[in-house]
Amino acid sequence: MTQKNKYNIIAALFISLIFASCNKDEIVPELSVTATPTTVAAGDPVTFEIFGDAETYVIFTGDEGHEYAKSYLAITEGKDVDLEEVALTNDSLIALEPWLKEVMNEQPPTYADSVINVLNNEIVGKTYTNMETAMYEISKIMPDFWQEARELVKNYFENYSTLLAPEGGFSKGVAINRYKLGYIYIYSQPGTYTATVIATNISNKRYSGSGYVDDRTSSSNEYIYTREIKEVTITVD
Repeated sequence: MTQKNKYNIIAALFISLIFASCNKDEIVPELSVTATPTTVAAGDPVTFEIFGDAETYVIFTGDEGHEYAKSYLAITEGKDVDLEEVALTNDSLIALEPWLKEVMNEQPPTYADSVINVLNNEIVGKTYTNMETAMYEISKIMPDFWQEARELVKNYFENYSTLLAPEGGFSKGVAINRYKLGYIYIYSQPGTYTATVIATNISNKRYSGSGYVDDRTSSSNEYIYTREIKEVTITVD
């Protein structure tokens, strides 16, 4: 084999690996789901037969605590999950002044006035995406009143946070072994339930930035997730 042919073969292998990686990034898994029976008495088992070629599988059976529509994946999809947001307003500052002067009544009168002045000039209108950070900054303004600084944030900061979790918390699914597909479940209460199976493929790592040369922080954004979702309706008498 000539040196030129050797280089051509290596180049061809390298290109094929690149295309294989790109193709893997775009593969949406195949998935089919059936349930037997779809109408069942409470306390009797339902067998879910699952067929596909995905890397991971999760089933949400649809009853309380296991509803896909109330899962973390469904509720946070496409949203910024860092949704805590608090701020001190002018009205809140006016409301807290009597309380602040009362808790600082053993200090010189100018002490409370100076704290209020700093709050007005540096804190009012400033948005915090972490309540603990706000508490820390306030504690630096009034270092002798650490506990009161925490109470100030809790009681007087306006909370603009978006609460995504439903009452009772996010619903949870059950992971299914990809090499032993299928699931048996017993519904204890009558009703109509939507069982949801999610098949997911995960791409090869797509290195960001310097490729961990300067920053070794890993992120889920370095992967592409392709999903297929199937639903089956179960009626429980």
